[in-house]
Amino acid sequence: CFPNKGLVCLLGESGCGKTTLMNLIAGLDTEYSGEILVDNVKLNTLSENDLCNYRKDYTGFIFQDYHLLSGYSVIENVVYPSALKGDKVQDDIPQAKELLHKIGLSDKTEEKVQNLSGGQKQRVAIARALMKDPKMILADEPTGALDRRTSTEIMEILKEISKTKLVIVI
Repeated sequence: CFPNKGLVCLLGESGCGKTTLMNLIAGLDTEYSGEILVDNVKLNTLSENDLCNYRKDYTGFIFQDYHLLSGYSVIENVVYPSALKGDKVQDDIPQAKELLHKIGLSDKTEEKVQNLSGGQKQRVAIARALMKDPKMILADEPTGALDRRTSTEIMEILKEISKTKLVIVI
């Protein structure tokens, strides 16, 4: 049972099932026994379409290897979830710029992501995850490819986010 907001860190040795648990919570893995309840909804009773909507509307993902769109600008990467939802991207640019300001990248909005450092890329990934205003952020080893100083900065950002959302860090 996880709280509605806060920072939850799942620790364990390689292969013990941390990422599998995250994939179950995210509705990505659907072959399991038992029940997973999210806001009193049993994930195993949802159709594939409903699971897609759950992932799209309820969860934000941050990955160790960023999963950014190479060749696109920072702002284009951040508003990408809006395009997936069918929203008018232009309407969401002010929100994207505000998110980039909060994470210290307001001067990089037009920069191509391939020109960024690892820490900057992870900040873009965080802004993208927050763009849809999800209730839950799932972060799979978000600092694994970063140096100690940058890892600390990223964890501080995640701690700040956890004041209003559930952040699960693997």
